[in-house]
Amino acid sequence: MGAREDCGLTNVTIVFQDEASFSEINQANDAIDVSQRYIAKSDPYLIVVSTPNKPGDMLHMISEQPEDKCIYRRMYLPYTVGEGKIFSEKDIEIAKKSISFKREYNLKFLGLVGNIFLPEKIDVAIALGRDLDIYKRIADKPDMIPNAVLYWSRCRLWLLKICNCARLCSRR
Repeated sequence: MGAREDCGLTNVTIVFQDEASFSEINQANDAIDVSQRYIAKSDPYLIVVSTPNKPGDMLHMISEQPEDKCIYRRMYLPYTVGEGKIFSEKDIEIAKKSISFKREYNLKFLGLVGNIFLPEKIDVAIALGRDLDIYKRIADKPDMIPNAVLYWSRCRLWLLKICNCARLCSRR
């Protein structure tokens, strides 16, 4: 049933939206608008459930609202709540090997760190930067970073700066 068909319902007691973060933003906004119209009509429970998806989606917008402005009682249930109940230690150990673990089990939205580079490669770049004392070299000689790098997003810029500096230092 689409949002338009939901407008004329009477005596609504509960509206349940599952995996709400994965709806297109215009559909999510329609669903929220329609469900919130019932607050004055029949005071229903409005339940929005989802795995986090990406910044800017419906769940993210709701989670970012100040407490005094939000009509929802927010409950966050990371994997730690279910440890020993619905997840065994072994289940979690296996799940932690997945690159999507933080999103699927630990309530992290996509895109805040990025997923272009594997986490292991980022760790290697950071360790290499520390080994080569890149941070001090950048502070002492900021001109060693080409201007072309500045066109990248902030996250990529940082990673490219580290990689570029490592190449420059290894040539010496």
